[in-house]
Amino acid sequence: MIDKTRAVQIAEGWGSYMNSADPGICMYGLSTTGKIQSPAHRVELIDYIKNTCIKLVDERIAATAEEDSDDREMHRVDREELGELLEYCEGAPVESVE
Repeated sequence: MIDKTRAVQIAEGWGSYMNSADPGICMYGLSTTGKIQSPAHRVELIDYIKNTCIKLVDERIAATAEEDSDDREMHRVDREELGELLEYCEGAPVESVE
């Protein structure tokens, strides 16, 4: 499993905050502290990673299936990193933020 520092690095690239209802806001809590802040935060992170980030990357991989390009390789790396981040979020302890 990746460590907290690596989790922060990956999360920084996937946070989103268009408005207070944006599901990507959960990544900001992780990217600033590396902490799973509550059981609800863990659920939000796992859902966002699986159903938004990984889904988007899988669509990009499928769209470039016939290509042997740098973009396709970048999407593969993104997919691997998101899988590592997901594993981290599933297994890291809940820690309070002070």
